[in-house]
Amino acid sequence: MRPVFADTSYYLALVNPLDPWHERDVRLRESLLGGSFVSEYVLVELGSALSRGADRLVYLELLERLQSDRSTTIIPASTALFRKGIALFGKRRDKDWSLVDCISIVVMKERRLKGGAYHGSPFRSGGLPGSAQAGGRWLKSDNEEPPSTQGRDESVK
Repeated sequence: MRPVFADTSYYLALVNPLDPWHERDVRLRESLLGGSFVSEYVLVELGSALSRGADRLVYLELLERLQSDRSTTIIPASTALFRKGIALFGKRRDKDWSLVDCISIVVMKERRLKGGAYHGSPFRSGGLPGSAQAGGRWLKSDNEEPPSTQGRDESVK
């Protein structure tokens, strides 16, 4: 399988057992034979989302694992990448994409990544495929509903 881009939503579901996507993302992580790409911008966004109390330790442990994982490529932040993301952000005023989403779209296009580990994302409408095939199963796509939102706890604990 080809490498995929991992977004904040993927990692948040992965570390939160109460997230409706958690079980699926755990299985997905085990099937990512081609590895994954993540940008430092996504890691900053993830750190912000996991900034409360014990969530910080969860973030720091995940970050350490990602940095030492040979199958994960961390794309460094750069002025050039930031400017390309800003350009897309300004160009696509018709979309509700965050700046990190725009930077992620730029990374996916530049790296020719055909899919990603994400859900509820703008990547399909960004001109990128909304999913990638892994072993006959589709990874998440824009129009896919989570398994269940009942009893969902927004915290990681």
